[in-house]
Amino acid sequence: MARPGTIATVPTIELKGRGPHRIWLVSDIHIGASEHDFHMWNAHLARAREERWRLLCLGDAFEMVGLSDRVAQYGALWEQEKPPPAQIREAVAAFQSVIFDAACEGNHDWRMARAHGVSAWDDIVLPQIRSKRSPAKYLGDGGYLRYLWGDNTFVICVQHGEGPVVNPLTTLYRMMLVWPDADVYAAGHTHNLLVEHVSQETLGGPVPKLCIRTGTYLGFARYAKRRLYGKPPTPRGSVLLTLEPDGSYHAEMLTA
Repeated sequence: MARPGTIATVPTIELKGRGPHRIWLVSDIHIGASEHDFHMWNAHLARAREERWRLLCLGDAFEMVGLSDRVAQYGALWEQEKPPPAQIREAVAAFQSVIFDAACEGNHDWRMARAHGVSAWDDIVLPQIRSKRSPAKYLGDGGYLRYLWGDNTFVICVQHGEGPVVNPLTTLYRMMLVWPDADVYAAGHTHNLLVEHVSQETLGGPVPKLCIRTGTYLGFARYAKRRLYGKPPTPRGSVLLTLEPDGSYHAEMLTA
């Protein structure tokens, strides 16, 4: 487990009940894109409602191409079938239907801030979905998120990520250097799906860590193919992290 005394000021969510608790790690949904996998996204959203998963979004919930955005010059506008206001309305409706824990910004999400000085997450979406059951915390560019459950402390470190990268673990290793006290490291952006156990070497010996890349709900995208360096793409989907009452945790990929 992470050392909670070293991260006393990080965003914290208190869990209750017998559990287990399931944290749905999602990124790169790309609502509004012409290749957004509407059917898979809504099937997983229905499971999240029924089984009471807790959603943690690692950015790029929206496609978010505006006429004033420089990426529109390169054809990105033609890969978008809904305008940004419609994307935001659809995201709010989806996120209000589940338990929503937190979100960090992705590069697509930041497009609104660059163009208009307004965060789609912090200024528009999260205030509308925040409630007694949904903390809807804003994590900015990412960092620690701590879950307290009885005597157990689970610490997740999240970021949207950047790329392209040859090794999908590279960003996660860098995150370990900046935020060394997490149990789980998760990032999106590359559209890779990955769940891998690694060891972090410390003066006290190796410490087990769980590394996750959170996949995508987008089909083909001209810009995304460059992130794979010729490797075959991983399946579409996301990752479900399960926190157990005994303090253990494990993750599985959701691809169907």
